[in-house]
Amino acid sequence: MPLKNNGAIDYALLTHFDTDHIGQNGKLAIEKVGLDYKLTGITHVGNLLDISTLIDRGYPTYDYPTAAKVTGAHISNYKLYVAARDREGKKNEGFVTGSNTQIKLLKAPGSYPTFEVRNIVGNGKIWTGSGTTSKELVPSTASSSEQLNENRCSCGIRITYGNFDYFSGGDILGVEKAPEWFDIETPVATLLGETDVVVANHHAYSDAMCDTYISQVKAQAYVIPVWDYYHPQPAPLSRMLSQSLYAGERSVFAAGMVDSNRSRLGEDGLKIKPAGHVVTRVYPGGEKFQIFVLNDRNEAYEILYKTGEIKSNN
Repeated sequence: MPLKNNGAIDYALLTHFDTDHIGQNGKLAIEKVGLDYKLTGITHVGNLLDISTLIDRGYPTYDYPTAAKVTGAHISNYKLYVAARDREGKKNEGFVTGSNTQIKLLKAPGSYPTFEVRNIVGNGKIWTGSGTTSKELVPSTASSSEQLNENRCSCGIRITYGNFDYFSGGDILGVEKAPEWFDIETPVATLLGETDVVVANHHAYSDAMCDTYISQVKAQAYVIPVWDYYHPQPAPLSRMLSQSLYAGERSVFAAGMVDSNRSRLGEDGLKIKPAGHVVTRVYPGGEKFQIFVLNDRNEAYEILYKTGEIKSNN
């Protein structure tokens, strides 16, 4: 399907450098004459679309928590792509935790004064909640074994429009709480408060979507990005649906959900809405929103399911 805007997009944000988020450098990666990198994941997308600004967690040094931690064939391939963009004069940026201007409206911003994209957490830093300042998550006294893994380095952003809030945190984790800074979810939830739509962290795997996170964000809708048979896991799904963590209605959506996993999850699995491409439509002013599930098996994208209009949290 032809894209508008001449096949260009303003921003691409990579939350972190795992293969399922930037692409593998294996046998399915495509070699193209004239390129010193292979086409896979974001490097392939970047050759199909003109990305005006590419943002990742480590540009330009790629050395957090250490340079040795930011290695692998897939990362080397990605770095070659970034270097090519540098040579072409395209804009590459490192994620600036705390900023509310790195990602901004470029078209008629004055018409939407309540719209904001806030960089909440990323690359070992978290917004302080004041201005645009951030602080380190890991104390300087931490040992090498107490440094953050790749998932915990994920970049998370909150999109706000009027009363509406949407959070996407990549693969941040929260179930493991020793040392305390391994739990990224709880301090993030403290900053977020009630959030209308939340993308499930780490695909709602067993090490994410902890109770303290869920009880604070009190989402009206969760969206699970599924690519594995084991997404979501029973425990995080149960927590998302739990009326004891917070009371009230909520919906759970899962893009890419397979029927066999829905059956494995039993009663809770039946509560997940039909699988497909999940679209959140926010209405003018941000006072209400609606969620649609589109058929992602063809380019007609017919509507498979839709909610009613939902009032945004104050």
